[in-house]
Amino acid sequence: MANYWAVIAGINQYQALQPLLFAQFDAEELHNVCLDEAGMAPERCQFLSDISPAVKPQRRYPDRQQLQRSLTQLLESPIAADDVVWWFFSGYGVVWQGEDYLLPIDGDPRQPAQTAIPIAQVFDTLKQLPTRHGIVVLDINRSEAAVPGQRLGVQTVELAESLGIPLLLSCQPEQFSYETLALRHGLFTAALLEGLRYRGCRTLSQLAEYVTNHLPALSRHHLRPVQNPVAVVPPEQKFLLVLPADTVSQTPAESSVSAPAPTAAATTAPEPTPPSGSELVPVSGPMDAEQPAPTRLAWLRPGLAGLGLLLLGALLGYTPQWLQGQAPEPEPSAPTSNGPSAAGDEAPLAETAMSRSSPEAMRPTPDNLGRHQEAPPALDQARTQLQPLSASAFVDAIKTARQVSPEDPGYEQAQQDILRWSRIILDLAEGRAATGNLQDAIAAAQLVPADQPTLHQMAQERIRYWQHRQQHRQILQQAQASLQPGQASAFQAAILQLQQIPPASPEGKIAQDRIDQWSEDILVIARARAAQGRFAAAIAAAELIPEGTAAYDQAQQELQNWRQEL
Repeated sequence: MANYWAVIAGINQYQALQPLLFAQFDAEELHNVCLDEAGMAPERCQFLSDISPAVKPQRRYPDRQQLQRSLTQLLESPIAADDVVWWFFSGYGVVWQGEDYLLPIDGDPRQPAQTAIPIAQVFDTLKQLPTRHGIVVLDINRSEAAVPGQRLGVQTVELAESLGIPLLLSCQPEQFSYETLALRHGLFTAALLEGLRYRGCRTLSQLAEYVTNHLPALSRHHLRPVQNPVAVVPPEQKFLLVLPADTVSQTPAESSVSAPAPTAAATTAPEPTPPSGSELVPVSGPMDAEQPAPTRLAWLRPGLAGLGLLLLGALLGYTPQWLQGQAPEPEPSAPTSNGPSAAGDEAPLAETAMSRSSPEAMRPTPDNLGRHQEAPPALDQARTQLQPLSASAFVDAIKTARQVSPEDPGYEQAQQDILRWSRIILDLAEGRAATGNLQDAIAAAQLVPADQPTLHQMAQERIRYWQHRQQHRQILQQAQASLQPGQASAFQAAILQLQQIPPASPEGKIAQDRIDQWSEDILVIARARAAQGRFAAAIAAAELIPEGTAAYDQAQQELQNWRQEL
């Protein structure tokens, strides 16, 4: 019987970089899938995260030493030839001198060779194992750790292809990985979990195909830059069952399938002789239309005018971890007499799964909500204070959450939710600014707590930026109000005012359009004077047209003609 092993790591609170919001939750949810839904043995599932021990007592702190230890433990574990080994990491990655690195919580992006984990070490470890069924899943290419001119992921893909080890990478080397409040996950991991939980993706090729097709649409759906994953699937691994066969047998579609037991246990299905080399699943082809996950809110079409409403949907869909109640115990399912009962049934199940038209045909049972400690009363009170689109309500909730004492088991989780709420306040400010409401955007950003230094600094920078935009708008209004019909000097003064606005600013395009229009208006005034025979006055007006405006070149030609008339 094949066993399943996993090393799952997710890091939020980096010591040398801006904290991530949901990398920790990415790892926690995948850990829940492995233990609670796929039935992996806890001793075979290593979990490394900065999450509170009160939430995950079995977790290990994700520093460099512990990540190195996790690799050593894999080599020391009794892994058999047919076993499957996952390596999942959600956090920061960096590239240094052409080599990719995973950053532990104490990693320094300026010194990755001394403080980080070389991705080559991960692949080398998997290659040394007795099994050929290693799977590397990485959600790492965060923009905050990007080095100009470097392309994180190039070496990772090359290693996967050359060693024949399956790889799911969160984005192309020239792209970045994003998180979203609406899903409380990184987009890549959200697609991965949806494929495992809801879309019946049980073989490696099914999972790779689903994530490849769904992630770009998911990124657009949540107003993020398009994110295209990279999937390396060696042909001989296409039918590898990524989760135990028992997980497949729990789906309604599969529970009635009767498959004869093969002569030997296996985790892959027989297939025709494949071509040599690894298969790189295409990510640039046409995408199938995807429906949002059943538990997610439907978002409105992207647009500046709708961004506030989009954020409302995000807030309504958000529930802090420490405020989730205990999940009810699932009802025991009735045994199926003709269902698979041994690891030997895995290969026929994989064949049956692959024979279906799409992963959508298989629907697993509803996901387990996870195990969380009951929230302290102060935190329950904090949750009741949250109101959609009300930044002040989040401030009140933060104040209430701060009442949780350091001795309380929920203290660390409360601190993390304070960080999330602080981020929401800044997101609210961004949403208001996107709709043009700069004054309310500034008011919201001023509420970001000063004891969250990274977010507070970001808020102060955005406030200064929005204040500059307010000044630019005031210049636009003053210039417009100063115009006097027929007075070329008034138009020139207004143009000079607008030239104070930086062209790259949001108001710069408006300013340039008006500058060009007003230069044309000055030329019209000059032509009207010339038509009356007032050539000196016409010349005086045309000479006021600033160089570089739309009417300047034409005005120079007119000036030559009018000077000859004097």
